[in-house]
Amino acid sequence: MVVARLSRWLFKVGKRDGVFQELDSTFGDIARGAKGYRGVLSLLDKDDPNRGIVITLWSDEDSSRASETGVFESAIQKINAHLQEPPKVEEYRVFTAELKQLVPS
Repeated sequence: MVVARLSRWLFKVGKRDGVFQELDSTFGDIARGAKGYRGVLSLLDKDDPNRGIVITLWSDEDSSRASETGVFESAIQKINAHLQEPPKVEEYRVFTAELKQLVPS
């Protein structure tokens, strides 16, 4: 069962775009090497310039749990000074997924 961890991030006013780039890079660098990593989606809220969402995909619950200390703690430590509050995290079982090229080349 693939597990999706959805984390909602609230940044200090005016900090989202620059800090979200760093967050996205951190997730990419750290998560790619983690056992069970299957992918990531980084989303910017279209209405609130201070919010973003990161969805990471893990091959199973054990991999998802293990990423809490390695991947998520590292990401939070790197950008904590730019957050209004700690990210809110939810986990889901992935029922189905189909992705094509999402970002225009």
